[in-house]
Amino acid sequence: MLGFVIGLFVGGTVGVTIMSLCIAAGQADKRENCTDSDR
Repeated sequence: MLGFVIGLFVGGTVGVTIMSLCIAAGQADKRENCTDSDR
């Protein structure tokens, strides 16, 4: 049971980290596209 709880916390933390990285990368792509279209 303890291993399951630890795995749940670790998996959730890794998932949130990866999700935030994906969101940040998506926003960076949108910014690059906006600057390219403005030129």
